[in-house]
Amino acid sequence: MVGKRLIQVRRAFYEFEGTVERDEGLIELSFSDGVSVRFDVGADGESLATREGPWVDPFAPPHSIENEEYIRTHGKYSAFDVSVEDPYREMIGREVSGVHSVIEQMGHKCSGIVIEFGDLRLLIEVVADGLYVSYSGA
Repeated sequence: MVGKRLIQVRRAFYEFEGTVERDEGLIELSFSDGVSVRFDVGADGESLATREGPWVDPFAPPHSIENEEYIRTHGKYSAFDVSVEDPYREMIGREVSGVHSVIEQMGHKCSGIVIEFGDLRLLIEVVADGLYVSYSGA
């Protein structure tokens, strides 16, 4: 990832009954060379899962009757382009200058990652089966 220029950030947030829960959800970073990397909670609920390629909505239309009912009664995750929102807009157009794993002390699992864009740092971490994103810097 180091040296790649960030061009887009998408987040997958949970939607239910017209309300979007924006506290946690996967993050997808897209770069100028066409590569997309997404980060989400691993199957164990404690480690960070990293995958290449854009997120594909499993409930994208057209919906079956069963899926329509599920979405109506339970909601679903949807992707949102957050590139123009704080703090992401400050990182758009910048190159990744560093990447550091966050290793959980007890289980020696990778529970997060710090991605540096010069003086800006994006922290992506798994906490209690949720994926949270924070930042620091200028």
